[in-house]
Amino acid sequence: MDVVEATLARHQAFWSRAEVNRPLLTVLPPSALPSLQIPTPAGVALPPEGYLQPAMLDPLRYFEQMAARWDGLGPIDGDQFRIMTAYWYVPWLEAICGCPIWYVCESGTMYSKPPEGGWDAVRALRLRHDNPWLRKLREFYAVLRDLAADRYPLGVAMPMRGPIDMLGALVGVERMCFGFAESPQLVREALGILTDIWIEVVGEQLALLPPFAGGMANCEQYGLWVPGTNAVTQCDLAVAISARTYERYLVLCDERICVSMAYPVIHLHSAGLHVLEQVLSVTGFAAIQIVVDPGPKDPAVRDLWPAFRRVQAAGKPLIIHCTTITQAELDGLLAALSPRGLCIRTSIADKE
Repeated sequence: MDVVEATLARHQAFWSRAEVNRPLLTVLPPSALPSLQIPTPAGVALPPEGYLQPAMLDPLRYFEQMAARWDGLGPIDGDQFRIMTAYWYVPWLEAICGCPIWYVCESGTMYSKPPEGGWDAVRALRLRHDNPWLRKLREFYAVLRDLAADRYPLGVAMPMRGPIDMLGALVGVERMCFGFAESPQLVREALGILTDIWIEVVGEQLALLPPFAGGMANCEQYGLWVPGTNAVTQCDLAVAISARTYERYLVLCDERICVSMAYPVIHLHSAGLHVLEQVLSVTGFAAIQIVVDPGPKDPAVRDLWPAFRRVQAAGKPLIIHCTTITQAELDGLLAALSPRGLCIRTSIADKE
């Protein structure tokens, strides 16, 4: 059995939560966020920062950058696959919904800004087939499907921000939070519209993705083979709402997302795990992914063990991403958690 077949077998065991002697584990070298290399068309030079437009992105250039980055490294990174998606720095859903996208090359970041129009603009949102950002997203997959064939599997782009994250991006987080208290029906209507758009945009990508080893690939950051159609939704703005608000407003959105594919995954942050019980009530999620936030006021890795164990007790595969932890913290995780249905991706600090 070669390394690809062996890795596929371990990914199959991950999704079925079969008995295994160790989890999926990928340890990356510590590194700072690199400067953003926007894949511009030949002859196009961008200023160090500014508003991004679809015409500024060249899928062929992006493929060349990724192929050069992975040249000679093979298809496997630790226990995970090297997977290509559309250029993942771009907040695609916010852009498609009309948010201006600001890039800063020095810090290697992109972020959306609320567009004009507020709540009325959100209520009027409908996905148009000729949306320029949606056309660019399709273009990426048309190019990557041809060039990456037999080299790298393709997955749905991430971030695919969840409905509440999209709403916060479109009207501003403060206005969104007031909306829950002052205009609950308006918030429900807006979240329903954004859930429709999420499902449509992800569905367009799924239709363009080639199969991978009898299943499909997940996103670049997760590196997972998946038995069927899949994508990752996010609930980053769980930090801005209560567990009751998630239950009243977002469970229905996530249930609709779950029925639109076979293996939906939700992305949470350790700072927002007060909604975990409500997330686990959405039975359709195939796996839960949790990012261990590295801030000085964020929960320590040891303090997250109960939440990780709760996911495992619910019978869900668990994906843990850490920016950087110590070897002792990693050893503690491996000892505290069952290896069944467990995937960890992290880097290790040079010093304890």
